Amino acid sequence: MIDKEEARRALDEFWGISGEAERISGERDLNFRIIGKGKQLLKYYQDTTEIDYLALQDRALAHLKNLKLVPELIKTKDGSTTIKSGNGLLRLLEWIEGQMWAEKSSHSTEEIIELGRVVAKIDAELKNLEISKAERELLDRDFIWNMLQADRALQWVDKITDAETKENVIQTLESFRKNAKEALLHMPSQLIHNDANEWNIVSTDSGPKIIDFGDLIFAPRIVGLAVAGAYLSLGASDPTFEISKLIRGYHSITPLTIEEIEVLHLLVKTRIAMSIANAALQISANPENTYLEISQ
Repeated sequence: MIDKEEARRALDEFWGISGEAERISGERDLNFRIIGKGKQLLKYYQDTTEIDYLALQDRALAHLKNLKLVPELIKTKDGSTTIKSGNGLLRLLEWIEGQMWAEKSSHSTEEIIELGRVVAKIDAELKNLEISKAERELLDRDFIWNMLQADRALQWVDKITDAETKENVIQTLESFRKNAKEALLHMPSQLIHNDANEWNIVSTDSGPKIIDFGDLIFAPRIVGLAVAGAYLSLGASDPTFEISKLIRGYHSITPLTIEEIEVLHLLVKTRIAMSIANAALQISANPENTYLEISQ
C-alpha cells in the first residue's frame, strides 16, 4: 500500500514528473489522479503476480493508440511501463479529461450510438492483436468478470441479502447456463475490453473514450457489447430502446450476426446478475470499499 506522499515521490523518482497526488476510487487497485503541469493517472497494484497480465494490457493499449479512444501509457525515465515499488507495482497513464458517463444525467441518441461505434472500433482492432499461448492462459483463468464463467457466481449468491434479488439472480444465471453458454463457446472469440461500464466511459468533447483495461478476456465480441448494454440500461425507463441505439452504432462499424443478436438480451441480464452477485462477494470481503456498491 502507498499513500499520497509516497505516490508523489515515486512519480518524481521514476517519471521525473512533479505534481500533487489525489486518491480516487477503484475496484481492486489504488488510483491517484496526478495534478501538476498536466494530469495523469498513477495506478498501484498490490498483487505483483499480475505483472504478465499488465504487460498484456500494455500491448493492448499500444495496439489501440492510433484510434485515440483509450489512454496512452507514459513510460518511465528508463523506458519502462511497469515498475516495482515496495510490495507492489506502479503504472502511469494519460488522464482523459471529460465527464464520466455515470455523472451525466442523460445521454443523447447520438452519444449512445457513438458509444456503440467506439466499442466496435476497439473490438475490431483487438481482434488483430496476436495472443500467445501464455497470454491465452492468463485470459482464460478463473475470473469473476468473465461472462463465459458467469454460472460460477451461483457459488456465492447466498451472499446477496435481499431474497427477491437473490432469486432473480439465480434464475438469470441458470438461464444463462442452459440457454446461452454453449452458444457462446461456439462463437469466434478474440481479445475484448470487457468492461465498458458507466465509470469506464469518459464523455469528452470528441466523443466517448474508454479507460481501464484491467478486465481483458478472450471471448466472443458480443460479450463486450452486452457489458456496455447492461450498464447503459441501469436507470433507463426503456432499457431495450436505449440498448437498440448502442446496437445501431456497433452494427454500423461491425455488422452483428443473427446468432449474436438472439443471445444479446440474455447476456445483458446475465451481466447485471453477475454484477449483483460479485458485488455481494467483494463487499463481504472488503466492506469499507464504497466503490463496490456504486452500480448496486
